[in-house]
Amino acid sequence: MKTKLTLALTLLFVLPLVLFGQKKFEGEKQKTIELLESKRKEFKAAKNDSLYIVANSDQGYYISTITRGDQAEDLEEQIFNTKIGNIAGPFDGEQTFYLLKILSMDSLKRTKAKLVNFFPKGEYIKDTAKFAKLVEKYVDHLKKGKEINKMLISDQASIGIRSKGVTSFWEGQTGKENYQIAIDRKMSEPYSTKVGEEIQVLYIIEEKRNAAFRAKVVSLVKKIK
Repeated sequence: MKTKLTLALTLLFVLPLVLFGQKKFEGEKQKTIELLESKRKEFKAAKNDSLYIVANSDQGYYISTITRGDQAEDLEEQIFNTKIGNIAGPFDGEQTFYLLKILSMDSLKRTKAKLVNFFPKGEYIKDTAKFAKLVEKYVDHLKKGKEINKMLISDQASIGIRSKGVTSFWEGQTGKENYQIAIDRKMSEPYSTKVGEEIQVLYIIEEKRNAAFRAKVVSLVKKIK
């Protein structure tokens, strides 16, 4: 009983302190974000980035290179959709927040594709010819740029898919599965291949075009106090 009482009293005093600490930390995070936001315009307008960083940042001046695929997708989307000379962020660096000034951007040619595996169900598991014919119906729809989700609902007893999501294929970047198949393919040209009992289909959702691939940036960093 004494142990339980001691534990209860400890929680009674410690828990409010923990909650207070969390609330205080969240408040300090918000202050740090607001401080960075207040410096956005002058950071963009700065003529000498190194002098500005020395005077305003909690970390030293250095130029970083960010390559597509190295960062979280939402962070990359913001960076690579920001024009040269403009500011991206603030971003959360755990104990810091930071803004990025885009200094330069390199582009490469890119194709985007989806890879899906169709697998048979029910009677189609043994009837491979019948299954292949059913998959061909889906491939024909993909050739025309049509969605196949509604078809799957009507055929759910016969066929299923495993999607590997969207993959970006960058020209000149080696070691990418299906690179040669995808890079010059048109949206009307799905590629099918048999993998065990499944049929794998690669289809283009964005034909080859120039896209931002690598950015040089300088960081304005503020620590959470």
